[in-house]
Order: sequence, then C-alpha cells, then structure tokens
Amino acid sequence: MYNINLQVGLHKAKLYPLKYDRIPLESCDVEGKVVIGQRDYNKTKYFYPIKKDGKVIAGKKEYEGQTFKLVNEQPRAKFKRTKEINPQDIIYVDEKYAHDLITETLYFVDSPTLLKEIDEEHFKQALYIRLFTFGNGYKYYQGFIYFDDNFGCLICRMGLGSIKKKIAEIKGDVVSIKQQEKIMDDEGVPRVSENDMLEMVVGDTSPIPQQLDVEVEE
Repeated sequence: MYNINLQVGLHKAKLYPLKYDRIPLESCDVEGKVVIGQRDYNKTKYFYPIKKDGKVIAGKKEYEGQTFKLVNEQPRAKFKRTKEINPQDIIYVDEKYAHDLITETLYFVDSPTLLKEIDEEHFKQALYIRLFTFGNGYKYYQGFIYFDDNFGCLICRMGLGSIKKKIAEIKGDVVSIKQQEKIMDDEGVPRVSENDMLEMVVGDTSPIPQQLDVEVEE
C-alpha cells in the first residue's frame, strides 16, 4: 500500500494507508540457521546466506529440508489455529477501542448466548481477545467483539495496531502518541508488544519444532 494524491472536486487530498507493519519473520532451518528463499518456477528453493559487497544474499549451498520461522531466535513451526479462548484471556473494555483497531479482517458473530451477555452485562463494551491465530501460517491478531447498532448484531474486528497512534506517526505528533499510550494504560487495556504476542503464540512448544497440521474449514 502506498500514499495516493487525489483531486476531490476543488480539493487536493493526500491519502495515507492506515496499515500495521508486522515484524517480518525470517525463514530458517531446523537448527535455527537463517535461509533465503528464491522462486524457481512454481516452487521456492532455500539457500544459506552469504555476504557480498556488504549485502546479504542467497549463497549456492541449498537447504532441502523443512523450513521454519525464526521466532525470538528459535525455529518454530506454523502457529496452531485458535479454536478455544480461555476465560482468563478475555476482558471487556470500552467499545471505542474496537473502532481504534487497524482492522484486517471483519466478521459477523453468530452466538445468541454471547449476544445476550454483552447486551445485558456489558452495554457499550467490547470483548477483547488479546491474541488470535487462524489458518495455515504465521499471522496473529488482536480481536474485539461488540454489538454494532448499525447492523443489530455482533461484529468481530481483528487486526493489529491503533488508528490514532498510526495517524499521529504519519503527522509526526510524538506528544499524541505518548498521550494515546498513557490513555490505554490508565483505562486498563493491555498493550501487548508484538514480541510478547509471538511468545504467547508459540506457548509451550517443544524446543525441537514439530509441524502442526491444521485443517482450514471451508
């Protein structure tokens, strides 16, 4: 995504994407040594890196085994999709935080019991899920489930990062960034760093990573 210069009638406008930049995870072998992938027709081959002219590039030595991702300096297999969220991992927060999330995925939530709980006990609040993973891969999200007055149902927003903080970064407003962080601290919304999230994702996995076979529901 990139900035867009737009003429809106008589007005000139510059559009900035509100996107969270995730920490890139390097590919590695079973021992945690970094490997670099290169496309070869319809498949990717992996090579151990070398330095050339001050740059790190793929060398000639190929790694033909299963690749993993380097997470906190340890090789890890693909994350296991979230199927159950423990009660201790759930809190209710002001609904405004759901609308501040840089949303990557949006869901309609069909749960009569949860709808009743939010309607009767948590009016104008959102159920905050500090960590959620799904599909085959290494993506993870924070989530908010809340009652949307416009549609009359539960909506779940998943993503990472704060819209207010991202706008402040674009505008170069350091004061607003610090104020936003303080507000979140004062109001009890956990601000989990991405490294902390990665620690939670891998959990108690074995030091020798095992491939997790996850079936994605159609």
